[in-house]
Amino acid sequence: MIADTNLVNAARTVRERLDRPGWPGAAFAIMRGTDIVLRDAFGLASVELGTPLSAATVMTVASVTKQFTCLALHMLAKEGRIDLDGDALPGITYRHLMHNASGLPEIMETYALGGGDLSAPAPRAALLDLVRRQSARNFKAGTDFAYCNTNFAYLHDAAERIEGRPFAEILRDRILGPAGMKTAILGTRQDEVIPGLGNGYLVRDGKLRRAVDAWPGGGEGGLRASLDDMIEWARNWSTKKVGGELLDAICMRRPFANGRPNFYASGVQVAPWRGLDTVGHGGLMPGFLTEFIRVPAEDLTVIVIANSDRFQPWLVAREILDRARGLDPDAIRLKAESIVPGTYFSEGGGLSLDLLAQDGYAFVRQHGATFGLDVEGNALRGGFAFRWDGSGVIGANGDRIAYRRIDPAGALPKGLDGVWRHAELGAAYMIDGAALRIDGPLRGGVWADLEPLAGASFRIRARDGWYPRVFDAKLRDDGALQVNAGRSRGFAFRQ
Repeated sequence: MIADTNLVNAARTVRERLDRPGWPGAAFAIMRGTDIVLRDAFGLASVELGTPLSAATVMTVASVTKQFTCLALHMLAKEGRIDLDGDALPGITYRHLMHNASGLPEIMETYALGGGDLSAPAPRAALLDLVRRQSARNFKAGTDFAYCNTNFAYLHDAAERIEGRPFAEILRDRILGPAGMKTAILGTRQDEVIPGLGNGYLVRDGKLRRAVDAWPGGGEGGLRASLDDMIEWARNWSTKKVGGELLDAICMRRPFANGRPNFYASGVQVAPWRGLDTVGHGGLMPGFLTEFIRVPAEDLTVIVIANSDRFQPWLVAREILDRARGLDPDAIRLKAESIVPGTYFSEGGGLSLDLLAQDGYAFVRQHGATFGLDVEGNALRGGFAFRWDGSGVIGANGDRIAYRRIDPAGALPKGLDGVWRHAELGAAYMIDGAALRIDGPLRGGVWADLEPLAGASFRIRARDGWYPRVFDAKLRDDGALQVNAGRSRGFAFRQ
Protein backbone atom coordinates (compact mmCIF):
# COMPACT_ATOMS: atom_id res chain seq x y z
CA MET A 1 0.00 0.00 0.00
CA ILE A 2 1.19 3.50 -0.81
CA ALA A 3 2.01 5.28 2.46
CA ASP A 4 -0.10 8.35 3.17
CA THR A 5 2.99 10.32 4.22
CA ASN A 6 4.53 9.58 0.82
CA LEU A 7 1.40 10.83 -0.92
CA VAL A 8 1.42 14.07 1.07
CA ASN A 9 5.11 14.67 0.42
CA ALA A 10 4.65 13.95 -3.29
CA ALA A 11 1.72 16.36 -3.54
CA ARG A 12 3.63 19.11 -1.77
CA THR A 13 6.60 18.62 -4.10
CA VAL A 14 4.33 18.99 -7.11
CA ARG A 15 2.61 22.05 -5.62
CA GLU A 16 5.94 23.75 -4.99
CA ARG A 17 6.82 23.39 -8.65
CA LEU A 18 3.45 24.57 -9.98
CA ASP A 19 2.57 27.43 -7.61
CA ARG A 20 3.20 30.82 -9.19
CA PRO A 21 2.34 33.97 -7.23
CA GLY A 22 -0.36 36.11 -8.82
CA TRP A 23 -1.49 33.36 -11.21
CA PRO A 24 -4.37 30.89 -11.30
CA GLY A 25 -3.75 27.61 -9.55
CA ALA A 26 -5.53 24.46 -8.45
CA ALA A 27 -7.39 22.77 -5.63
CA PHE A 28 -6.39 19.19 -4.91
CA ALA A 29 -7.11 16.41 -2.46
CA ILE A 30 -6.00 12.90 -1.60
CA MET A 31 -8.58 10.60 -0.04
CA ARG A 32 -8.17 7.23 1.65
CA GLY A 33 -11.66 5.83 1.83
CA THR A 34 -13.73 8.49 3.58
CA ASP A 35 -10.71 10.08 5.24
CA ILE A 36 -8.97 13.19 3.94
CA VAL A 37 -5.23 12.61 3.62
CA LEU A 38 -4.64 16.04 2.11
CA ARG A 39 -6.91 18.97 1.18
CA ASP A 40 -5.12 21.97 -0.29
CA ALA A 41 -5.29 24.77 -2.82
CA PHE A 42 -3.00 27.38 -4.31
CA GLY A 43 -3.22 30.27 -6.74
CA LEU A 44 -6.00 32.75 -7.44
CA ALA A 45 -9.67 32.15 -8.20
CA SER A 46 -9.80 35.69 -9.60
CA VAL A 47 -6.55 37.20 -10.80
CA GLU A 48 -8.33 40.52 -11.35
CA LEU A 49 -9.52 40.77 -7.74
CA GLY A 50 -6.68 38.86 -6.13
CA THR A 51 -9.16 36.37 -4.62
CA PRO A 52 -7.41 33.20 -3.42
CA LEU A 53 -8.54 29.87 -4.80
CA SER A 54 -9.75 27.50 -2.08
CA ALA A 55 -11.33 24.10 -1.58
CA ALA A 56 -14.70 25.90 -1.61
CA THR A 57 -14.15 27.59 -4.99
CA VAL A 58 -16.64 26.27 -7.53
CA MET A 59 -15.11 25.37 -10.89
CA THR A 60 -16.18 23.57 -14.04
CA VAL A 61 -15.19 19.91 -13.72
CA ALA A 62 -16.21 19.37 -17.35
CA SER A 63 -16.20 15.74 -18.51
CA VAL A 64 -16.05 14.35 -14.98
CA THR A 65 -19.80 15.03 -15.37
CA LYS A 66 -20.09 11.93 -17.55
CA GLN A 67 -19.96 9.44 -14.66
CA PHE A 68 -22.88 11.26 -13.00
CA THR A 69 -24.84 11.13 -16.25
CA CYS A 70 -24.26 7.41 -16.68
CA LEU A 71 -25.12 6.70 -13.05
CA ALA A 72 -28.43 8.54 -13.48
CA LEU A 73 -29.26 6.42 -16.56
CA HIS A 74 -28.36 3.24 -14.68
CA MET A 75 -30.71 4.31 -11.89
CA LEU A 76 -33.53 4.73 -14.41
CA ALA A 77 -32.72 1.33 -15.89
CA LYS A 78 -32.85 -0.31 -12.46
CA GLU A 79 -36.32 1.19 -12.03
CA GLY A 80 -37.37 -0.37 -15.35
CA ARG A 81 -37.86 2.98 -17.04
CA ILE A 82 -35.26 2.51 -19.78
CA ASP A 83 -33.60 -0.47 -21.49
CA LEU A 84 -29.92 0.33 -21.84
CA ASP A 85 -29.62 -2.33 -24.55
CA GLY A 86 -32.43 -0.72 -26.50
CA ASP A 87 -31.86 1.65 -29.39
CA ALA A 88 -31.25 5.31 -28.64
CA LEU A 89 -30.91 5.83 -32.40
CA PRO A 90 -31.32 3.27 -35.19
CA GLY A 91 -28.58 0.69 -34.64
CA ILE A 92 -27.09 2.58 -31.68
CA THR A 93 -27.95 1.51 -28.14
CA TYR A 94 -27.76 3.52 -24.94
CA ARG A 95 -24.80 1.37 -23.93
CA HIS A 96 -23.02 2.31 -27.15
CA LEU A 97 -23.46 5.94 -26.09
CA MET A 98 -22.18 5.33 -22.56
CA HIS A 99 -19.10 3.44 -23.77
CA ASN A 100 -18.23 5.97 -26.50
CA ALA A 101 -18.73 3.22 -29.06
CA SER A 102 -21.53 4.81 -31.10
CA GLY A 103 -19.53 6.10 -34.07
CA LEU A 104 -21.49 9.38 -33.99
CA PRO A 105 -19.72 12.61 -34.95
CA GLU A 106 -18.44 14.73 -32.06
CA ILE A 107 -20.83 17.62 -31.40
CA MET A 108 -18.12 20.19 -30.64
CA GLU A 109 -16.18 19.31 -33.78
CA THR A 110 -19.33 19.31 -35.90
CA TYR A 111 -19.96 22.84 -34.63
CA ALA A 112 -16.35 23.71 -35.47
CA LEU A 113 -16.66 22.32 -39.01
CA GLY A 114 -19.42 24.88 -39.48
CA GLY A 115 -17.26 27.71 -38.16
CA GLY A 116 -18.05 27.40 -34.46
CA ASP A 117 -15.67 27.67 -31.52
CA LEU A 118 -15.93 27.18 -27.76
CA SER A 119 -15.66 30.95 -27.35
CA ALA A 120 -18.72 31.55 -29.59
CA PRO A 121 -22.07 31.05 -27.80
CA ALA A 122 -24.72 28.87 -29.42
CA PRO A 123 -28.05 27.58 -28.05
CA ARG A 124 -27.99 23.98 -26.87
CA ALA A 125 -31.11 23.11 -28.90
CA ALA A 126 -29.48 24.42 -32.08
CA LEU A 127 -26.30 22.44 -31.44
CA LEU A 128 -28.25 19.24 -30.90
CA ASP A 129 -30.30 19.87 -34.03
CA LEU A 130 -27.07 20.40 -35.96
CA VAL A 131 -25.53 17.10 -34.92
CA ARG A 132 -28.79 15.16 -35.36
CA ARG A 133 -28.86 16.12 -39.04
CA GLN A 134 -25.52 14.45 -39.78
CA SER A 135 -25.53 11.08 -41.54
CA ALA A 136 -21.72 10.67 -41.45
CA ARG A 137 -20.44 8.02 -39.04
CA ASN A 138 -16.91 7.38 -37.84
CA PHE A 139 -17.53 3.63 -37.64
CA LYS A 140 -20.31 1.09 -37.13
CA ALA A 141 -21.66 1.17 -33.59
CA GLY A 142 -19.94 -1.30 -31.27
CA THR A 143 -16.86 -1.81 -33.45
CA ASP A 144 -14.54 0.91 -32.13
CA PHE A 145 -14.05 3.75 -29.65
CA ALA A 146 -14.06 7.50 -30.21
CA TYR A 147 -14.43 9.98 -27.38
CA CYS A 148 -17.63 11.81 -28.20
CA ASN A 149 -19.62 14.40 -26.24
CA THR A 150 -22.60 13.82 -28.53
CA ASN A 151 -23.20 10.50 -26.78
CA PHE A 152 -23.70 12.10 -23.39
CA ALA A 153 -25.79 14.96 -24.74
CA TYR A 154 -28.19 12.28 -26.02
CA LEU A 155 -28.17 10.52 -22.63
CA HIS A 156 -28.97 13.87 -20.99
CA ASP A 157 -31.97 14.26 -23.31
CA ALA A 158 -33.13 10.67 -22.73
CA ALA A 159 -33.25 11.23 -18.96
CA GLU A 160 -35.21 14.45 -19.42
CA ARG A 161 -37.77 12.70 -21.63
CA ILE A 162 -38.25 9.92 -19.10
CA GLU A 163 -38.55 12.13 -16.02
CA GLY A 164 -40.21 15.11 -17.70
CA ARG A 165 -37.99 17.68 -16.01
CA PRO A 166 -34.57 19.33 -16.50
CA PHE A 167 -31.52 17.13 -16.19
CA ALA A 168 -30.02 19.57 -13.69
CA GLU A 169 -32.88 18.74 -11.32
CA ILE A 170 -32.49 15.02 -11.95
CA LEU A 171 -28.81 15.10 -10.96
CA ARG A 172 -29.48 17.38 -7.99
CA ASP A 173 -32.22 15.19 -6.52
CA ARG A 174 -30.85 11.76 -7.38
CA ILE A 175 -27.10 12.19 -6.89
CA LEU A 176 -25.62 15.57 -5.94
CA GLY A 177 -27.88 16.34 -2.99
CA PRO A 178 -27.92 12.85 -1.44
CA ALA A 179 -24.13 12.63 -1.83
CA GLY A 180 -23.67 15.85 0.16
CA MET A 181 -22.29 17.87 -2.75
CA LYS A 182 -23.77 21.10 -1.42
CA THR A 183 -22.46 23.61 -3.96
CA ALA A 184 -22.43 21.35 -7.05
CA ILE A 185 -24.78 22.28 -9.87
CA LEU A 186 -25.24 21.28 -13.49
CA GLY A 187 -24.86 24.47 -15.50
CA THR A 188 -26.73 24.44 -18.80
CA ARG A 189 -26.61 28.13 -19.75
CA GLN A 190 -23.59 30.25 -20.57
CA ASP A 191 -25.01 33.23 -18.68
CA GLU A 192 -26.02 31.37 -15.53
CA VAL A 193 -25.01 32.98 -12.23
CA ILE A 194 -23.41 30.32 -10.03
CA PRO A 195 -22.48 31.26 -6.43
CA GLY A 196 -18.81 30.82 -5.61
CA LEU A 197 -17.74 30.23 -9.23
CA GLY A 198 -14.09 31.04 -9.88
CA ASN A 199 -12.69 32.41 -13.12
CA GLY A 200 -11.02 30.28 -15.75
CA TYR A 201 -7.91 31.37 -17.64
CA LEU A 202 -5.88 30.43 -20.69
CA VAL A 203 -2.17 30.99 -21.19
CA ARG A 204 -1.37 32.30 -24.66
CA ASP A 205 2.10 33.49 -25.65
CA GLY A 206 3.10 33.46 -21.99
CA LYS A 207 0.27 35.78 -20.95
CA LEU A 208 -3.02 35.16 -19.18
CA ARG A 209 -6.35 35.57 -20.94
CA ARG A 210 -9.77 35.30 -19.37
CA ALA A 211 -11.47 32.21 -20.74
CA VAL A 212 -15.08 32.59 -21.80
CA ASP A 213 -16.82 29.21 -21.61
CA ALA A 214 -19.49 29.64 -24.26
CA TRP A 215 -20.56 25.98 -24.36
CA PRO A 216 -24.09 25.62 -22.96
CA GLY A 217 -23.18 22.50 -20.99
CA GLY A 218 -25.18 19.49 -19.93
CA GLY A 219 -24.69 15.80 -19.25
CA GLU A 220 -21.53 15.78 -21.32
CA GLY A 221 -19.60 18.33 -19.23
CA GLY A 222 -21.66 21.00 -17.49
CA LEU A 223 -21.08 20.13 -13.83
CA ARG A 224 -19.76 22.94 -11.64
CA ALA A 225 -18.35 21.77 -8.32
CA SER A 226 -15.84 22.68 -5.63
CA LEU A 227 -13.04 20.49 -4.35
CA ASP A 228 -15.13 19.98 -1.20
CA ASP A 229 -17.97 18.70 -3.40
CA MET A 230 -15.64 16.26 -5.15
CA ILE A 231 -14.30 15.10 -1.78
CA GLU A 232 -17.86 14.11 -0.88
CA TRP A 233 -18.13 12.31 -4.22
CA ALA A 234 -14.90 10.43 -3.46
CA ARG A 235 -16.39 9.41 -0.12
CA ASN A 236 -19.47 8.17 -1.92
CA TRP A 237 -17.35 5.89 -4.08
CA SER A 238 -16.19 4.27 -0.83
CA THR A 239 -19.51 4.13 1.03
CA LYS A 240 -21.73 3.64 -2.06
CA LYS A 241 -24.43 5.55 -0.23
CA VAL A 242 -25.68 6.90 -3.55
CA GLY A 243 -25.78 4.42 -6.39
CA GLY A 244 -24.84 1.31 -4.45
CA GLU A 245 -23.93 -1.57 -6.75
CA LEU A 246 -24.57 0.66 -9.76
CA LEU A 247 -21.19 2.29 -9.11
CA ASP A 248 -19.70 -1.12 -9.88
CA ALA A 249 -21.92 -1.40 -12.95
CA ILE A 250 -20.63 1.82 -14.51
CA CYS A 251 -17.07 0.48 -14.15
CA MET A 252 -17.81 -2.61 -16.21
CA ARG A 253 -15.94 -2.76 -19.52
CA ARG A 254 -17.58 -4.25 -22.59
CA PRO A 255 -15.90 -5.74 -25.65
CA PHE A 256 -16.00 -4.44 -29.19
CA ALA A 257 -17.51 -6.60 -31.91
CA ASN A 258 -14.08 -8.21 -32.47
CA GLY A 259 -13.86 -9.26 -28.82
CA ARG A 260 -11.20 -6.76 -27.79
CA PRO A 261 -12.13 -4.98 -24.51
CA ASN A 262 -13.02 -1.29 -24.56
CA PHE A 263 -11.09 0.60 -21.88
CA TYR A 264 -13.94 3.11 -21.62
CA ALA A 265 -16.69 1.90 -19.31
CA SER A 266 -19.79 4.04 -18.57
CA GLY A 267 -18.52 7.58 -18.11
CA VAL A 268 -15.28 6.36 -16.51
CA GLN A 269 -12.04 4.98 -17.90
CA VAL A 270 -10.71 1.72 -16.53
CA ALA A 271 -7.02 1.53 -17.33
CA PRO A 272 -3.69 0.60 -15.76
CA TRP A 273 -1.07 3.17 -14.80
CA ARG A 274 2.45 1.89 -14.09
CA GLY A 275 1.30 -1.19 -12.20
CA LEU A 276 -1.84 0.33 -10.67
CA ASP A 277 -5.38 -0.49 -11.79
CA THR A 278 -7.23 2.81 -11.94
CA VAL A 279 -10.76 4.11 -12.54
CA GLY A 280 -11.49 7.73 -13.26
CA HIS A 281 -12.01 10.55 -15.69
CA GLY A 282 -10.62 13.94 -16.60
CA GLY A 283 -12.28 17.09 -17.83
CA LEU A 284 -11.44 20.09 -19.99
CA MET A 285 -13.37 23.23 -20.79
CA PRO A 286 -11.90 26.64 -21.60
CA GLY A 287 -10.04 27.75 -18.47
CA PHE A 288 -10.76 24.64 -16.37
CA LEU A 289 -9.11 21.21 -16.25
CA THR A 290 -9.85 18.36 -13.85
CA GLU A 291 -8.70 14.88 -12.96
CA PHE A 292 -10.58 12.47 -10.67
CA ILE A 293 -8.70 9.17 -10.41
CA ARG A 294 -9.22 6.23 -8.06
CA VAL A 295 -7.05 3.25 -7.19
CA PRO A 296 -9.81 0.84 -6.04
CA ALA A 297 -7.45 -1.75 -4.55
CA GLU A 298 -6.25 0.87 -2.06
CA ASP A 299 -9.53 2.81 -1.76
CA LEU A 300 -7.43 5.79 -2.80
CA THR A 301 -8.60 8.88 -4.72
CA VAL A 302 -6.60 11.79 -6.12
CA ILE A 303 -8.50 14.92 -7.23
CA VAL A 304 -6.99 17.89 -9.06
CA ILE A 305 -9.07 20.85 -10.33
CA ALA A 306 -7.23 23.69 -12.07
CA ASN A 307 -8.56 27.06 -13.25
CA SER A 308 -6.11 27.51 -16.12
CA ASP A 309 -4.49 25.42 -18.82
CA ARG A 310 -0.88 26.06 -17.79
CA PHE A 311 -0.54 22.48 -16.50
CA GLN A 312 -2.41 19.22 -17.01
CA PRO A 313 -4.23 17.69 -13.98
CA TRP A 314 -4.25 14.32 -15.78
CA LEU A 315 -0.46 14.28 -15.55
CA VAL A 316 -0.29 15.99 -12.16
CA ALA A 317 -2.46 13.36 -10.45
CA ARG A 318 -0.33 10.57 -11.91
CA GLU A 319 2.87 12.34 -10.94
CA ILE A 320 1.67 12.34 -7.33
CA LEU A 321 1.03 8.59 -7.53
CA ASP A 322 4.43 8.02 -9.14
CA ARG A 323 6.45 10.11 -6.70
CA ALA A 324 4.67 8.53 -3.73
CA ARG A 325 5.86 5.12 -4.96
CA GLY A 326 9.40 6.29 -5.62
CA LEU A 327 9.00 6.25 -9.40
CA ASP A 328 10.55 8.82 -11.71
CA PRO A 329 7.59 10.61 -13.38
CA ASP A 330 9.67 11.29 -16.48
CA ALA A 331 10.76 7.68 -16.95
CA ILE A 332 7.40 6.84 -18.56
CA ARG A 333 7.87 9.48 -21.29
CA LEU A 334 9.13 8.56 -24.75
CA LYS A 335 12.42 10.27 -25.51
CA ALA A 336 12.77 12.44 -28.60
CA GLU A 337 15.56 10.23 -29.95
CA SER A 338 13.00 7.44 -30.41
CA ILE A 339 11.11 9.28 -33.17
CA VAL A 340 11.80 10.89 -36.52
CA PRO A 341 10.21 14.35 -36.26
CA GLY A 342 8.14 15.61 -39.15
CA THR A 343 4.74 15.51 -40.79
CA TYR A 344 3.09 12.12 -41.34
CA PHE A 345 0.19 11.34 -43.62
CA SER A 346 -2.25 8.43 -43.99
CA GLU A 347 -3.49 7.92 -47.54
CA GLY A 348 -6.19 5.46 -46.50
CA GLY A 349 -7.40 7.37 -43.46
CA GLY A 350 -7.11 10.84 -44.99
CA LEU A 351 -5.46 11.99 -41.78
CA SER A 352 -2.24 13.75 -40.86
CA LEU A 353 -0.16 14.33 -37.74
CA ASP A 354 3.12 15.89 -36.71
CA LEU A 355 5.77 14.19 -34.57
CA LEU A 356 7.63 16.76 -32.49
CA ALA A 357 10.79 16.74 -30.39
CA GLN A 358 10.46 19.15 -27.46
CA ASP A 359 12.69 19.39 -24.37
CA GLY A 360 14.12 15.96 -25.10
CA TYR A 361 10.78 14.16 -25.36
CA ALA A 362 8.43 13.03 -28.13
CA PHE A 363 5.10 14.72 -28.76
CA VAL A 364 2.27 14.36 -31.26
CA ARG A 365 0.24 17.22 -32.69
CA GLN A 366 -2.95 16.24 -34.47
CA HIS A 367 -6.02 18.33 -35.33
CA GLY A 368 -4.70 21.15 -33.15
CA ALA A 369 -4.09 19.07 -30.00
CA THR A 370 -0.55 18.40 -28.72
CA PHE A 371 0.21 15.52 -26.36
CA GLY A 372 3.14 13.46 -25.17
CA LEU A 373 3.77 9.75 -25.62
CA ASP A 374 4.78 7.07 -23.15
CA VAL A 375 7.59 4.62 -23.82
CA GLU A 376 5.17 2.29 -25.61
CA GLY A 377 3.86 5.07 -27.85
CA ASN A 378 0.56 5.57 -26.02
CA ALA A 379 -0.90 9.06 -25.72
CA LEU A 380 -0.26 10.67 -22.33
CA ARG A 381 -3.74 12.12 -22.12
CA GLY A 382 -7.12 10.87 -21.02
CA GLY A 383 -10.01 9.85 -23.26
CA PHE A 384 -8.06 9.10 -26.42
CA ALA A 385 -7.00 5.75 -27.86
CA PHE A 386 -3.73 6.43 -29.68
CA ARG A 387 -0.64 4.23 -29.88
CA TRP A 388 2.20 5.18 -32.22
CA ASP A 389 4.25 2.18 -33.38
CA GLY A 390 6.74 4.07 -35.53
CA SER A 391 4.79 4.11 -38.77
CA GLY A 392 1.16 3.89 -37.77
CA VAL A 393 -1.49 4.48 -35.12
CA ILE A 394 -3.21 1.60 -33.33
CA GLY A 395 -6.70 2.33 -32.02
CA ALA A 396 -8.70 0.96 -29.11
CA ASN A 397 -10.04 -2.00 -31.10
CA GLY A 398 -6.59 -2.97 -32.36
CA ASP A 399 -7.05 -1.65 -35.89
CA ARG A 400 -4.05 0.12 -37.36
CA ILE A 401 -3.86 3.17 -39.63
CA ALA A 402 -0.58 3.36 -41.55
CA TYR A 403 1.24 6.67 -41.93
CA ARG A 404 4.23 7.75 -43.99
CA ARG A 405 6.52 10.70 -43.44
CA ILE A 406 6.06 13.43 -46.05
CA ASP A 407 7.46 16.78 -47.05
CA PRO A 408 4.34 18.99 -47.01
CA ALA A 409 5.99 21.64 -49.17
CA GLY A 410 4.21 21.97 -52.48
CA ALA A 411 1.08 23.28 -54.12
CA LEU A 412 -2.55 22.90 -53.18
CA PRO A 413 -4.59 20.64 -55.48
CA LYS A 414 -6.12 22.32 -58.52
CA GLY A 415 -9.85 22.91 -58.73
CA LEU A 416 -10.43 24.09 -55.15
CA ASP A 417 -11.50 27.64 -55.88
CA GLY A 418 -15.21 28.26 -55.56
CA VAL A 419 -18.04 27.59 -53.13
CA TRP A 420 -18.41 24.18 -51.51
CA ARG A 421 -21.58 23.28 -49.60
CA HIS A 422 -22.63 20.63 -47.11
CA ALA A 423 -26.42 20.42 -46.86
CA GLU A 424 -26.64 18.56 -43.53
CA LEU A 425 -24.09 20.85 -41.91
CA GLY A 426 -25.73 23.90 -43.46
CA ALA A 427 -22.28 25.31 -44.16
CA ALA A 428 -20.55 26.88 -47.15
CA TYR A 429 -16.79 26.84 -47.68
CA MET A 430 -15.65 29.64 -50.01
CA ILE A 431 -12.12 29.01 -51.26
CA ASP A 432 -9.93 31.53 -53.03
CA GLY A 433 -6.36 30.35 -53.40
CA ALA A 434 -5.02 29.44 -49.94
CA ALA A 435 -7.78 31.31 -48.08
CA LEU A 436 -11.06 29.79 -46.91
CA ARG A 437 -14.11 31.54 -45.51
CA ILE A 438 -16.56 29.40 -43.51
CA ASP A 439 -20.19 30.41 -43.23
CA GLY A 440 -22.09 28.01 -41.01
CA PRO A 441 -25.61 27.79 -39.62
CA LEU A 442 -24.62 29.22 -36.23
CA ARG A 443 -21.56 31.30 -37.06
CA GLY A 444 -20.26 32.92 -40.22
CA GLY A 445 -17.33 34.90 -41.54
CA VAL A 446 -14.72 32.55 -40.06
CA TRP A 447 -11.43 32.60 -41.93
CA ALA A 448 -9.00 29.73 -42.32
CA ASP A 449 -5.80 28.99 -44.23
CA LEU A 450 -5.16 26.01 -46.49
CA GLU A 451 -1.83 24.19 -46.16
CA PRO A 452 -0.72 21.56 -48.70
CA LEU A 453 0.05 18.03 -47.50
CA ALA A 454 0.42 15.49 -50.29
CA GLY A 455 -1.28 15.10 -53.66
CA ALA A 456 -4.95 16.04 -53.37
CA SER A 457 -4.79 16.40 -49.56
CA PHE A 458 -4.31 19.51 -47.45
CA ARG A 459 -5.00 20.97 -44.02
CA ILE A 460 -7.53 23.61 -43.03
CA ARG A 461 -6.34 25.80 -40.14
CA ALA A 462 -8.78 28.27 -38.58
CA ARG A 463 -7.30 31.65 -37.72
CA ASP A 464 -9.21 32.42 -34.52
CA GLY A 465 -10.68 30.64 -31.47
CA TRP A 466 -9.64 29.59 -27.98
CA TYR A 467 -8.11 26.36 -29.23
CA PRO A 468 -6.43 25.51 -32.56
CA ARG A 469 -8.90 24.02 -35.04
CA VAL A 470 -7.17 22.01 -37.72
CA PHE A 471 -8.94 19.69 -40.16
CA ASP A 472 -7.66 17.29 -42.79
CA ALA A 473 -9.19 17.65 -46.25
CA LYS A 474 -8.96 15.85 -49.56
CA LEU A 475 -10.28 16.48 -53.04
CA ARG A 476 -11.75 13.07 -53.90
CA ASP A 477 -11.87 11.40 -57.31
CA ASP A 478 -15.65 11.78 -57.38
CA GLY A 479 -15.28 15.56 -57.14
CA ALA A 480 -16.28 15.88 -53.47
CA LEU A 481 -14.20 17.75 -50.91
CA GLN A 482 -13.94 15.45 -47.88
CA VAL A 483 -13.12 17.05 -44.54
CA ASN A 484 -12.06 15.11 -41.43
CA ALA A 485 -11.81 16.39 -37.90
CA GLY A 486 -10.40 14.16 -35.16
CA ARG A 487 -13.71 12.57 -34.17
CA SER A 488 -16.01 13.81 -36.93
CA ARG A 489 -14.95 12.29 -40.20
CA GLY A 490 -16.24 11.84 -43.73
CA PHE A 491 -17.95 15.22 -44.20
CA ALA A 492 -18.30 15.54 -48.00
CA PHE A 493 -18.75 19.04 -49.46
CA ARG A 494 -19.76 19.58 -53.08
CA GLN A 495 -19.54 22.56 -55.40
